[in-house]
Amino acid sequence: MDIDRNRYEDIRTLLAAAGMTNLFTESRVTDGLWNDVWRIRTDDGSDMYFKRFEDHMQSPLFTGTPFIGARDTFARNLKTHLMASEALGASSLTIPRVLAVMPHRHSYLMAAVPRSFGALLSSLQSGEFPTSLATVLAPGLSLFHSFSHSYTEAPEYYDRGFVEYKLNLQFDAAAKMLGDRELQYLSDFVRDFRTHRECVVHGDLNSRNILYNPIDGALAVIDFEQSYVGAPEFDIAYILSELVICGAVEGVTTDSVSKSGRSFLENYIASAELSRSDAREMEMKLTILTAVQVLYRIEGPTRSVWTGHLDDESRANLTTTVTKWITENPKIFSAVV
Repeated sequence: MDIDRNRYEDIRTLLAAAGMTNLFTESRVTDGLWNDVWRIRTDDGSDMYFKRFEDHMQSPLFTGTPFIGARDTFARNLKTHLMASEALGASSLTIPRVLAVMPHRHSYLMAAVPRSFGALLSSLQSGEFPTSLATVLAPGLSLFHSFSHSYTEAPEYYDRGFVEYKLNLQFDAAAKMLGDRELQYLSDFVRDFRTHRECVVHGDLNSRNILYNPIDGALAVIDFEQSYVGAPEFDIAYILSELVICGAVEGVTTDSVSKSGRSFLENYIASAELSRSDAREMEMKLTILTAVQVLYRIEGPTRSVWTGHLDDESRANLTTTVTKWITENPKIFSAVV
């Protein structure tokens, strides 16, 4: 059994701060990019998570990453997590509650979702498109983005080192798969996109950070460590790209992908109360951004997670399809999906 006395004492301290028993068992869940996550069960049967941030990135898949440090990563993650909790407190989208915090140890304790929840990834890759993506996640995400407008100048979001690294990683991966003409269109788009400072975005809203309960369709969002101030389309494109990728799974119909993608986008736009012209502009950006995210999931360092279940022919067909979306005058997303 992995026994870390510092972690053990930190958990006891956090449990006491939360007014809970300090008798518990722990089991490792996963390593995030900068964090260590453990599931905690107290002797009265309560479940929660302990999350501790580290100075250096934990994943060997990414190289040349800028140093940020545990203090800043912890502060940004906590700021966004608490903001999301406040923004979505009355909504149907769950943000696990923060129970106790130890800033000097870059750690905190948060409530666990029921064990019936699992990563949305497995459902999507099996061809299941929960209706709650459109009815719960889309309006919840819109609410979060709108609520965050007053936080865009918060000092926790000043450091953009990792943001620029990640954008370079994603756009460069996509660029490798483009011809000269598409590459020029993408370069022009990226130059403008980097300047957007509209709202706080989750920054890594993939289907491993969205938890899904197949019993009742409930959804929860976790892991805000990559949040930054940018454009809302960045988060939306994460969701849409995974839906597009699922369209390459055998047995999944194009109609089901189109319906899910359009429903998600329509509900987001309706919740955000965008004008027709603003909605059109958003959809045009999303056509290119979604293509980039799909190409990144085919070519990038984590491709085994996102497209490893597809055969070579399916990946090639997917590449051909989305590459055509990157043009000087892109169509709106609902017209290409």
